[in-house]
Amino acid sequence: DSPALQRIFHEQVRAILRVSAFGSVRLLVPLVNRTALLDLALATVEEVRRELALEGLAHDRNVPIGAMIEVAAVAPLIADWAERVDFFSLGTNDLIASALGQDREDPVGARPDDAMHPGLVRLLAGVIDAARQARRPVSACGEMAGDPAGALVLTALGVDSLSVAVDRLGDVRRALARLPASDRPAFRDLLLQARGTTDVARAVQARLDA
Repeated sequence: DSPALQRIFHEQVRAILRVSAFGSVRLLVPLVNRTALLDLALATVEEVRRELALEGLAHDRNVPIGAMIEVAAVAPLIADWAERVDFFSLGTNDLIASALGQDREDPVGARPDDAMHPGLVRLLAGVIDAARQARRPVSACGEMAGDPAGALVLTALGVDSLSVAVDRLGDVRRALARLPASDRPAFRDLLLQARGTTDVARAVQARLDA
């Protein structure tokens, strides 16, 4: 929230809103770790909107604005933030690191099955439930979203969309075909009842192998 960073953010928002005159655009605010920072970002968007209107420059005045959830501490704030934004996106790489006390750049103690941690699964469920209760869509990106097992967990928990690299799209689609919509509530309950990482991983693998 330094003046220099605010100027850069202002210019970025201005560029995004100007582009919105030529096609569909959504504005996602990353690295939000407190309400005051989100409010500052939203105030900047409003300021830029007023500037463009005064200058007579074309832009979409109703560009949807979202918040990227990347810090575990903001999970309980989703209901409050839903009044301020139009959608949420789960940044799973940073969120997993934050939830499990890891340094993303030097992940000492990181394990391949970290995305199956029952505490993380319940954290994600809480965020998604709060957003859906407020009728705000939730997407997910990052390694978890692009992994067949992780995508299966996220879909069972209720995310609306996944951001997946093209080279992983086929594997993710095949995994999700193993979880028809009618099976998702029961599978979700199974994941939330799991007591250990191994339990979650076994449940997911059994579904993938079915």
